[in-house]
Amino acid sequence: MALFSKKENTEDEIKVETTTASDEPKKEAEAPAMLDVPHSGLGNKGLIVPRISEKAGFVDRFNQYIFTVYGKLNKIEVRRAVEKMYGVKVANVNMIQVQGKSRTFGRKVGQRSGFKKAMITLTKDSKKINIVEPT
Repeated sequence: MALFSKKENTEDEIKVETTTASDEPKKEAEAPAMLDVPHSGLGNKGLIVPRISEKAGFVDRFNQYIFTVYGKLNKIEVRRAVEKMYGVKVANVNMIQVQGKSRTFGRKVGQRSGFKKAMITLTKDSKKINIVEPT
């Protein structure tokens, strides 16, 4: 039983791929939408991400959607960002500050990070939001 092959590679067997500058670059996966919320002083930190959960799937029947938002945004800035991002009319915004749960690792006590949720209610004449693709 031989460990190494004695056969040598010839030029016919070796294929080299060449790329030119005219080839189109590959598209990368898109990150969550970053919005520049006017008059917020946050620049591009207006991060709004839809929450996909069982409760979030239940409340969309009532024209309500749940988003995780950047912690310093207020109701007015969230309303403007959602209207700009999805092209809908927002009737009401409720904000919820979720506290992180405490965890123990052996003798050490730690805590998960908390986050801020926004529960958006749309007007009756507004179109539905497609969570997968913002407009």
